[in-house]
Amino acid sequence: MSTSGVIASWITGLSLGLVLAAPACERPATIELGGACTDNAQCKSPADTCMQVAGKQRCTMACAKDRPCPSGYACPVTDPARRDVGSCLVASDVGPDVLRAY
Repeated sequence: MSTSGVIASWITGLSLGLVLAAPACERPATIELGGACTDNAQCKSPADTCMQVAGKQRCTMACAKDRPCPSGYACPVTDPARRDVGSCLVASDVGPDVLRAY
């Protein structure tokens, strides 16, 4: 196999070029809750969503009264139509006047 991923196969005098596509390498989820991210796949459990918060992308997770955030995190409402749920954000990043889900 050449470095370009093309295999030359000689069958009965004919040249057939086969291009093999390697599967995309996924990086393991390594970014903790509240950390900077660019997509959901980077967020480490329990964080499962990369969302924009105050102009920055952050790993977060859904929260509600029956699914509270870990210590040090707040649960501000992120959808005005659903005031009983939110997303866990670093508590110090959430202003005092922000509506919280619980």
